[in-house]
Amino acid sequence: METVLLVSEQRMKQWTSLDVLTPSILQAQDIYIQDTLGTAFYTRLKQGVIANDLTVNESAFLKDYVGPCLIQYALYLLLPSLKYKMVEKGILNGTSEETQPTTLDEMKYLRDSAMDTAEFYNKRLLEFLQDNPGMFALYTNPGTDGMM
Repeated sequence: METVLLVSEQRMKQWTSLDVLTPSILQAQDIYIQDTLGTAFYTRLKQGVIANDLTVNESAFLKDYVGPCLIQYALYLLLPSLKYKMVEKGILNGTSEETQPTTLDEMKYLRDSAMDTAEFYNKRLLEFLQDNPGMFALYTNPGTDGMM
């Protein structure tokens, strides 16, 4: 299946001011969003993005519920790679003359904060699905249709 982002890089950049995002978005949607939505509904949303045939409800759901949640999970996954870069010679800790390096404790705090926010949006997403049980036929309780 072709690569599909359920939230655009542009939207995440607007919300976070970051640049290198695609790997984090892909990982976050595969790890967290697929687990929340179930594979059938997750796959339908990806196919709908590809085919540009999302229903009005699906589009609104992506924008209002999946997007904010996915952005925070992607930020959580992205944060370590902002400090550390993997290159052929090893892992580098990026610093410059004009900045102070982030400590591991500060990085942990930032990641915990991003995860707390992501979990808030994930809970909100699940509550919406529970409050609207017939809106999305392919949605089942998370985990009941398995992950790819």
